[in-house]
Amino acid sequence: MEVKTWQGGTYGIRVGKKNANDYFDKSLNSIEVKIRGKFYPFHLSKTFWTTCPEFRGVPLPQWLREKKA
Repeated sequence: MEVKTWQGGTYGIRVGKKNANDYFDKSLNSIEVKIRGKFYPFHLSKTFWTTCPEFRGVPLPQWLREKKA
């Protein structure tokens, strides 16, 4: 899956509408993402399925800066 990063007051990962529909179960309201060997929970907003297919949270800023994303 190809995703995009963004920064707008916080950092986030935008998965896009197609990926959200193809790879995420609509019954989910959160996901876990493995970063540096540890799983972190991320809330999926109601708009994840419509206008904002992205997630954001505390572990992302440092990790994205390390990756120079």
